Amino acid sequence: MRPLGLLGAGALLAVSVALIAPGYGVSATKASKRDVAAAARYTEHLQRERESLAKTQGLLTEKLEIREGEMKRRLRAIYKLSRANWPRVWFEPEARRESARWLGAARRVAMRDVREIDMLHHEIDLADKADTRLIEESTLEPAASPKQRTLQWPILESKIVRGYGEYKGPSHRVKLRSRGVRLASEAGRGVSPVATGRVRYVGPIRGLGTSLIIEHGDLVSITGDVENPTVRAGDPVKRGQELAVASGDSIYLELRLVVGQRGQSIDPEPLLVAPL
Repeated sequence: MRPLGLLGAGALLAVSVALIAPGYGVSATKASKRDVAAAARYTEHLQRERESLAKTQGLLTEKLEIREGEMKRRLRAIYKLSRANWPRVWFEPEARRESARWLGAARRVAMRDVREIDMLHHEIDLADKADTRLIEESTLEPAASPKQRTLQWPILESKIVRGYGEYKGPSHRVKLRSRGVRLASEAGRGVSPVATGRVRYVGPIRGLGTSLIIEHGDLVSITGDVENPTVRAGDPVKRGQELAVASGDSIYLELRLVVGQRGQSIDPEPLLVAPL
């Protein structure tokens, strides 16, 4: 049975980007090493997602079986009780009224079961589509990484306050994973793009507040925790152009190589020029 697709968070990152951005050339050796690493991370990401889908599919199948079993038992009980009351229903008006009320309540419960079962079947259908997408994306490879130290810091004179990858949560007991970095800032400081490109999306992203998604050829940047944007989707942007201002003491920066629907995140730090 095919695994279930996870719904919800991440849909805003499904961007379509043009191929081959000029100025991103790299030597064959360095490009090969980086591309192999990115491909390995992408394969690992797909594997984790499919494992998670398989677990969810098992839970969904179990829930569907329980709901269908409950519905069958309720329908059998309704039928038996209805037959048992037939003599009284025919000759006693009060019994007819009581039976009508009871059957009305039973019908509402049965219709609720039908709706829940329909929803479960709908989720299974979405699971099939998600599984097909994962299978198709497993044959893809991420685009080549930009050359190191060629991208502009979104905020000048800044520093990384939380790096890419694993970090400890607020309780220091649980390890979390970040697909981007946190850059120190101050509320109201100007935010610019990492490179020339075109705005794909401006608006809220869950957990990141107002954000900008910008296409840079084979690369996509996501800049979060900003406010007062001065650009709209479709606008061209260039290095050094102020696009918004920071909303707090840090902004979020994520870089994704184009592959599949959501791309493959990479560590921004080696790609950014040294801050002033």
